[in-house]
Amino acid sequence: MEARGPGQATPFVREEAPTAPGNGIPGDGGSVPRSPPLGRGAFGGGSDSPTDSSSSSSSDAGDAGGPGGEESGDPGGDGGSDGDPGDSENLEELKREMQEVLGPEQQAFGAEVDASGSSQPLPDPQLSMTSPIGQKPSDVEAVPMTYKDMMCSKYKVFWEAAMKKEIDGHDKTGTFTKVKELPEGRKAIGSKWVLSWKTNENGLTVDFKARMVARGFSQIPGIDFHHSSLACPSAASIKTVIAVATEKGKKLAQWDVKQAYIHAKLKEEIYLRFPEGCGSMSGKVVKVERALYGLKQSGREWWFEAADALIENGYEQCRVDPCVFRKVVDGEVVGLIVIYVDDILVAADEGEREELFASLNKKFPVKDLGECTWYDGCAIAMDLSQTAYIESMLKRFDVTTNAFTPAATDADLGPKRDDEPAVDKPVREAIGCLMWTKLTRPDIALPLNKLQKIAHSPTGRIWNALVRIMSYLNFTKDFGITYVRGSGLDLSVFVDASYADNEVDRRSTTGLAVTDALFGRGVLSFIAPETSGAKVKSLRTTRGLSP
Repeated sequence: MEARGPGQATPFVREEAPTAPGNGIPGDGGSVPRSPPLGRGAFGGGSDSPTDSSSSSSSDAGDAGGPGGEESGDPGGDGGSDGDPGDSENLEELKREMQEVLGPEQQAFGAEVDASGSSQPLPDPQLSMTSPIGQKPSDVEAVPMTYKDMMCSKYKVFWEAAMKKEIDGHDKTGTFTKVKELPEGRKAIGSKWVLSWKTNENGLTVDFKARMVARGFSQIPGIDFHHSSLACPSAASIKTVIAVATEKGKKLAQWDVKQAYIHAKLKEEIYLRFPEGCGSMSGKVVKVERALYGLKQSGREWWFEAADALIENGYEQCRVDPCVFRKVVDGEVVGLIVIYVDDILVAADEGEREELFASLNKKFPVKDLGECTWYDGCAIAMDLSQTAYIESMLKRFDVTTNAFTPAATDADLGPKRDDEPAVDKPVREAIGCLMWTKLTRPDIALPLNKLQKIAHSPTGRIWNALVRIMSYLNFTKDFGITYVRGSGLDLSVFVDASYADNEVDRRSTTGLAVTDALFGRGVLSFIAPETSGAKVKSLRTTRGLSP
């Protein structure tokens, strides 16, 4: 590593290391696909292969925060009287970071060269007055989309602090190594900065986030990557872990891995060109040693890294959902873990939780966020709700009306008729938002499932039906799924079906719900599909009914 002198940019690039021969994979003689580590004590039934719930991990934003809610924040110095106590801690942390970034030597990594070519010292900001911490994202300026936009932002110093934190992380992990020149026949992948707000369960900003992201869409299959699938936990798995934690009285904790992806090594040989904002390294080519955000294989490599770490600590992996792990001691389950990208949901005894936390921190930096109140876009308090998300969705589509039911009993949810004119409404966007809401709202599943099948031909009737669902959510925004201790862990299954209710093809509709209690308080999984005519005929035949 180079020594850092006054006024120099952060030296986050290491010297080039020799590469072993092979098909673009250091230290390997060829490309060998890596299988998920299910053979080491996996539990549960089903296939030995994990379910790849996501086909690619090349998201530009990495783990950017979800949509914000509508709780109002105070623009004053305390970050909002309604904000979480942690918001003030984040503000103090930002202050300390900015003192480092904006010191007399002006050591900010990008301060030596800005978009205009000048290098004037940045003024010490009145952080307590200008910080948007504790406010709604919609009440502050839009997130800068490019580096030049960031340089013109009134929150420029905060974004630069977030970018410095990102680069410091790359410096510690050795994500990049210098190369004298790009090898013949190889092409450097571009990169960019992706900025975002991090929000809490109330939809209020709690931090600035910056990610250096590779433009993975330019990767060449077979050269720059070989596999890109990434396992993600199912909604039913997350709900089941919450239900078990409630019944067993285990604290439900949430951990976050800082810059998770770059703690996993890359097998392929990849070269990258730095974006603006990297000081003297801007525009230069380096070799990527770690799983950088945006690369197609990065999510997969990190998942293997995290899974291996848990297995080394005595956890066994579920065969049905490879993102769920459990630890059994003397016949009793002492720990349940769910991994969702860089978020770890932990339901374990206090001793086991502390031991695992210390062990994982030896491999990668894990932050304990305390008792889980916000996970995967859902608020958790031994029940699951999406109030903040629903409020942001209603504001997005300008829905202020109320409805007592998600659909009328005689609602026409069939396909577009020939005499119906098309309308220019964001039907697909609304259906996408409602599909996410359905995770904790099984009561909208039936009308929503019918509408999503005809979204390709939007009409006024279809749009009004979607507005009806959103109006119902406006009236019941605080509803969710509740788990009650004492219900037991026995599962109950409720099934019902209509008969030939579809007026177009006379298909029937089936409804199924799996709950953790006799009276169905805590729904774990549910479906509301249409049954094909062949299945109905087979059912009637096996029961000896007339056709």
